[in-house]
Amino acid sequence: MTTKTPMDVDTLGVSSAFDENKASAEMDRYSRQIAALGADTMKNLSSLSVLIIGLRGVGAETAKNIILTGPKSVTLYDDEKVKIADLGSNFYLKEEHVGKVSRSEGCFKSLAELNPLCDVKRKTGKLDDDFLKTFGVVVVTVFMPRTELNRINKITRTNKAGFIFAVSCGVTAHMFTDFGDEHIVTDADGEPSRALVVDNFEDGLKITVAAKRHGFDDGDLVELEDLECNENEVKPDTFQYPN
Repeated sequence: MTTKTPMDVDTLGVSSAFDENKASAEMDRYSRQIAALGADTMKNLSSLSVLIIGLRGVGAETAKNIILTGPKSVTLYDDEKVKIADLGSNFYLKEEHVGKVSRSEGCFKSLAELNPLCDVKRKTGKLDDDFLKTFGVVVVTVFMPRTELNRINKITRTNKAGFIFAVSCGVTAHMFTDFGDEHIVTDADGEPSRALVVDNFEDGLKITVAAKRHGFDDGDLVELEDLECNENEVKPDTFQYPN
């Protein structure tokens, strides 16, 4: 069974089903990402549809990185004609595009060719409510009227989708995210877990490690492994830092 694409949406590339239990071209292509992010994260990512509004510097870089990561689909939206200034921020645009094609049209083919397993599309015309409801994440990378930003954000929040607003102005930048009331951050800084050797263990959980700096912050969860205790002592497995 096939579905037709609306006339105002160009598409190139189709994402195959993600199954970590089967060998496939997709699993081979994303093997390093699966090792880094985990199979569950990649499985969720492979079913995610993303809309990117604006294809200047931030938008082009965002589109490139997301497409390479491998979501189900990425839709590009920017009907503004290419200007000469765009050539210094969007590295997919060329001089022959200036004044002739829109930003999304100018960089669409190059972005779509980055990952044949990601369904890359191009949207033109108005962004109506029903269209916005089809995405799991909407990324806005250009300045828009506040009423329009609020409309898009309201739709994504109601639809339990993610909303990201990210723009740059010379040497300064601004970013706002809204992933709803139920979004829980389990990794505050993205740093990997630290493994240290315990040098000394005193009463009251005073621990000395064999390192100049332990690198822990307030609220970090510390897990102790391979402890040997006397028969009547309680073996602590985890505790909050500081205790």
